[in-house]
Amino acid sequence: MEKSNIIVAGVPGEGERKKGITESIISGLRKALGEKKESGELPVLGEREKTKEEILRIETVQEFLLKLFDKLNLPQDQCNLETNQIHFLSGEMFAENFSQMDSGVGGFFRAGDSAIFMNDVISEGIEPAEAEMLKLSDLSHECIHSASHSKTLANVNPDHTISYGNYRTGYMIVDVGKSENKFKGFNEGVVCVTDRLMLSSESEELKKRFQLNDELLQKVGLNAYIENQILVHTISSRIAEYRNESPSKSMTRMVRGQFTGEMMHLRDLNHIYGEGSLDLLARYQSSKDMDINEKQDPLIIQYFQSVDEGERNELKKEILSFGN
Repeated sequence: MEKSNIIVAGVPGEGERKKGITESIISGLRKALGEKKESGELPVLGEREKTKEEILRIETVQEFLLKLFDKLNLPQDQCNLETNQIHFLSGEMFAENFSQMDSGVGGFFRAGDSAIFMNDVISEGIEPAEAEMLKLSDLSHECIHSASHSKTLANVNPDHTISYGNYRTGYMIVDVGKSENKFKGFNEGVVCVTDRLMLSSESEELKKRFQLNDELLQKVGLNAYIENQILVHTISSRIAEYRNESPSKSMTRMVRGQFTGEMMHLRDLNHIYGEGSLDLLARYQSSKDMDINEKQDPLIIQYFQSVDEGERNELKKEILSFGN
């Protein structure tokens, strides 16, 4: 399995000519993506040298990811982290570099060049052990995004120029026509659940390396996207019931899909909840209009938690009333 797959659309011609142009585009784009990834490893404004604690966090997350991939029977080269792709910034420098982002976020993964930027602001004013847990969990979260299944879309335009961009990361799919990210909310939920499961399974090791106690470890991965995680657990449990399998088997499949791109198990939702349910899941936190998200997202949560078909039908009508 390749870490980055490339889809090419809009290629003119037929047969061997079309195949040749497509292969040429893929070859050139692979080189461009490689160069872009190298640029993502360069220091940014105000970036400081990594501390021993930060290097230990990176090494720990890398080790745990390799163990997770081994359990899931996945090729480990997909989750190789480069230390230089991870950048640690003070709250002030994070805000200066990324003024368009919420200055309170713990970090983010940039799919275009595979760079990860971590924000020190999350640890300000809290007890050191809790700060360490938050930093570790946030780093793990972004590294899971980095290791997720990904696809790049290259499009041949009418003027014969080529434009390209991220098409898929994990479960999230970019709707190019609408500039929206389908399954965005669900994807974040799966990443958080994966983060929590991975770190919780290594609790004894975390106690040794970072002096974390049981009380703190019970909170790991629960500092963000709580409703998203509840949604993932709800859907996974219903699929387990539908397939007459254990909840752990269903959740393992869900986590594995984050890294393989497999989504067929989500089609069960149309059988469990009714036709169009998968499309409703794709809408969760996915509109570029925040007002629409604010109105429809609680209804989508309610829809997937409901066991009443009549109630779901009414909720579906209300959700769809906000437009496609």
